[in-house]
Amino acid sequence: MLLTGAEIAHYLPHQAPMILLDHIIKADENTLMGRIESHRAPSHPLRTRGSLPAISAIEMAAQGCAIHGALRSPSSSDDPRSGVLAMVKDISWTHLNLDDVDSPLEIEVFRLHGDAYQAFYQFKLTADTGLLVKGELAVFFKRG
Repeated sequence: MLLTGAEIAHYLPHQAPMILLDHIIKADENTLMGRIESHRAPSHPLRTRGSLPAISAIEMAAQGCAIHGALRSPSSSDDPRSGVLAMVKDISWTHLNLDDVDSPLEIEVFRLHGDAYQAFYQFKLTADTGLLVKGELAVFFKRG
């Protein structure tokens, strides 16, 4: 599966420029992989004091979880199904800033367990240089 631009936006309640994943390169029952190339852009919405901090990976992963959840349990309406990031834990990173990584970033979210309304994921953000950020997220999806 390959999603880009407006196709990704269809699965998120966000509007540009807050859509942080540029491409979805794989999605199956438990895993979603996305590519991010916009992390070096000076206009990135999560930049602070001129840099994109590694903690921004949490929002990137949350968007990957939202897309994965929407693909697994499509909404009955044309509007994206909203969700709430309920928990973040065991976050660690090897780089303080993501904007100094020259290669594209890859985000992978892996669904450990859940159902149509809640899910627990592990995530990792990598680049050609290796692991950048990893952690776990719990997401609650809106019913309906």
